[in-house]
Amino acid sequence: MNYPTLNKISLAALLFISSANIGRAEVCLDCHPGIIKQMQGSSHHIQGTPLTSGHCYACHWEAAIDGSINEQFHRKRPGMTDLVLWGAGTRPTEHVSGKTSLLFSSTAIGTKSEREEVAKLSRHCLSCHRDDNNDTTPFSGDTRTPRRYSWDGQSVSARYEDKGIATWGKYSTTTSNRKMQVTKAFSAHGNASSNQGGWSSSGGYDTAMPVTRGNSGARNVECYDCHNSHGTDIAGVTSSYKDADKKQNGGLLKQTVGGKGGYRSSYTPSTNGDLSSKNPYNPGAGLCFDCHETELSGLTPWGYRDTFNAESPIMGYKDTHRFDSGIKGSTSRYAKRMGRSEIVSSHLKAGAFLKYSSDQSIGGLCTPCHDPHGVSRTLGKNMKYAVPLLKGTWLTSPYKEDASPAVTPGKGAPSKPRAPMAPGATGTTKGPVSMQGMQYNVDRNTFGDGKKIAETVDEFAGLCLNCHSRLSSRGESKNSQIHKAVKGWGDNREHSFPCSKCHQAHNSGLPRLMQTNCFEEGPSGLRSSSIGLAWLPDKNVKQDSKVKSASAGFVGCHVKQFGNKGGSAPPKRSENEWNEKSKW
Repeated sequence: MNYPTLNKISLAALLFISSANIGRAEVCLDCHPGIIKQMQGSSHHIQGTPLTSGHCYACHWEAAIDGSINEQFHRKRPGMTDLVLWGAGTRPTEHVSGKTSLLFSSTAIGTKSEREEVAKLSRHCLSCHRDDNNDTTPFSGDTRTPRRYSWDGQSVSARYEDKGIATWGKYSTTTSNRKMQVTKAFSAHGNASSNQGGWSSSGGYDTAMPVTRGNSGARNVECYDCHNSHGTDIAGVTSSYKDADKKQNGGLLKQTVGGKGGYRSSYTPSTNGDLSSKNPYNPGAGLCFDCHETELSGLTPWGYRDTFNAESPIMGYKDTHRFDSGIKGSTSRYAKRMGRSEIVSSHLKAGAFLKYSSDQSIGGLCTPCHDPHGVSRTLGKNMKYAVPLLKGTWLTSPYKEDASPAVTPGKGAPSKPRAPMAPGATGTTKGPVSMQGMQYNVDRNTFGDGKKIAETVDEFAGLCLNCHSRLSSRGESKNSQIHKAVKGWGDNREHSFPCSKCHQAHNSGLPRLMQTNCFEEGPSGLRSSSIGLAWLPDKNVKQDSKVKSASAGFVGCHVKQFGNKGGSAPPKRSENEWNEKSKW
């Protein structure tokens, strides 16, 4: 739509408007000069054209089409705003309460009626940011459409208002973890009651998990929780896309001033500009951290408990506070894991650069991988692999947690060849390896003999491959050899893993975001000087006759062979003992 363009109003002149002149105001910006300052911030709603009072008409019933004051709807009540609900491609001209207009009161912020009130703003925003208005240009002189910066070319509404759900895990066997018991919503913020989360301090994801978020009492995250209406002036990177100024300052991220708009205190998203730290991040990620890890509102506009009714911080079993060094749930669960509290690899700070060009970069943000509005329908039948809020596919690990032994085992080997047993304190057999001794979980003891995951690489690694190139399965480098354990990347008869078997997404106490040391080496008591627990090789692979200890009870794939008492470890074989990075 095109509206009459008024002469640009001088900000300096507006600042000298006195209350005595308010009665003589002719256009919106005569009384609201603060809006001009917001619209001149680093991120603002109108781009590529000078701001005029005529622009107010697109969103406010208080404004007439020429930018003058519409006295019929200008109630002059503090905190009250009469907002427009857009039609398909058009700004309505008939005022119908609840259908073409919504009355919002900012005085409800911080009160019991806050959630109901800010939900009205979401209706207002989504009336424009919906499929019917994908190609609409709401502001005169601004050629950008509501989906101009959408990474998938779809509307915000298409993701945020999607009520679809999926189980987080995709497998449920007696020996898999329990992630399939958890339901995730395609729109975690817009359908919070269906988006479950939580983990057990004693069992992680391997046992029944308490649901600490996502139930009938959960409250949605609304547009106004994360975004300002007119503009914001936050220094630093706030968006993964470039705006009209060719900078990554978009998103209209939340910024408040105490005493205005109903907010008790001033707030700007946190940032960590210390590049020497373990977790440098920009305010685009700071907003997420502030909301997910702040319990009560006050210093921030919201708290995960009092605002959204979550019982615990919105953090995973493998997460640390703001991805800095600290104790993860998985670290505190296993006391024998050494050095796991010190973060050595993170998606916020790469330990090594990729050796090839990538179109994507993290940039101290969450949004290169996550879309806070929801899962994109462009993924079609693979949407179920894009939870939580992912911009591509990822199969969360179905395997139980790998772990070092709780106690140092004794020497000796089980007498029964190929028996899935671990040595007890005196060398006697004592229970399945997955339950005693070194706890490893692979295809064989998770799905059963010869069974693997059903997903293809496009289903379990689509998100990863947006940045990381697929390694050649014919390469002889250690990286190529290692990744032959990935399903479809090599003729491997024993392993057929998704990325999530070996890697965790956010950060790790091991290099390369590893979450397992693959059992070649471990803490004291697991090396050849004491004992190295072996695990079963592929039963179809012949034992190497050149290895003297090959006749032992069973042969270690990624650990040093302990064999018979007094026996020596087998010589290293590059295809088996490759681990140089992830020592527990």
